[in-house]
Amino acid sequence: WSSDVCSSDLLNQKQEELFNYAYRNYANMILNVIKMYIKDDKECEDILQEVFLTLLIKEPKFENQEHEKHWLIRVAINKSRDYHRSFWKRKIEITDRDILSNNTFKEIDVKEYINNLPGLYKEVVLLYYFFEMW
Repeated sequence: WSSDVCSSDLLNQKQEELFNYAYRNYANMILNVIKMYIKDDKECEDILQEVFLTLLIKEPKFENQEHEKHWLIRVAINKSRDYHRSFWKRKIEITDRDILSNNTFKEIDVKEYINNLPGLYKEVVLLYYFFEMW
């Protein structure tokens, strides 16, 4: 999907400019958010398209760029959750035993650890530490 997907037949000039601005500035970040939830690259791209399609359809009014960014992140998280609800329907649990053994720290990939956290814990970590939303 490129930032030029909107034809002037479908949107007026202002809407097209706003959409292209949002896509150029937030698509990579939103894709990274989605990848924290979904491992399949093709599914991630599909969900990214759904996020920006939602932007086009709903045409929300934003107070500022931060509001727009947070809205897109929230839509991406919700779409990712919907994907898991419809296809996986399973809960992954992780305990300290999975990370630590013999009271010594193992070298771990922080990103992988975060990816393995249960849904709400993962979301809190992502929103707080990576997207500074709290």
